[in-house]
Amino acid sequence: RLLSAFLESFFERYVEYDFTASLEEKLDEISDGKLAWKDVLRDFWKDFSGAVADIKELRVTDVLDALNEELAPLVFPARED
Repeated sequence: RLLSAFLESFFERYVEYDFTASLEEKLDEISDGKLAWKDVLRDFWKDFSGAVADIKELRVTDVLDALNEELAPLVFPARED
């Protein structure tokens, strides 16, 4: 859950259905010999490394606060009283 919360908070694009479906299609095209794997990897890495660079600028407390907000309902469910 922690990794999922981190990815959903800071790398949302990469866990969205449309992105993963598109990537799966590209992987199928690679296996069929229709796309070059290096081109697909280069395109992915260009965007992903930019996202990583943005996240690296965050303070640890910002990351922890986001994770606490995401995971708090799981750890401390709302009480009914």
